[in-house]
Amino acid sequence: ENLYQLVLRSAGSWHVLFFVVIIFLGSFYLVNLILAIVAMSYDELQKKAEEEEQAEE
Repeated sequence: ENLYQLVLRSAGSWHVLFFVVIIFLGSFYLVNLILAIVAMSYDELQKKAEEEEQAEE
C-alpha cells in the first residue's frame, strides 16, 4: 500500500499501471522458468528409467 502511494504521488497513474504490468510479467516469467526446470528434470528421470529398463532386459 505504501509503495503504491509513493509511486502514485511521484509519477502519476500511468506509472502505476506500468509497475503492475511489469510485476505480472515478471511473475509469469518466473513461473514458466520453474515449470521448465521441473519438466526437464522429469524428462531426464524418465530417460534414465527407460535406460535401466532396457539394461535389465
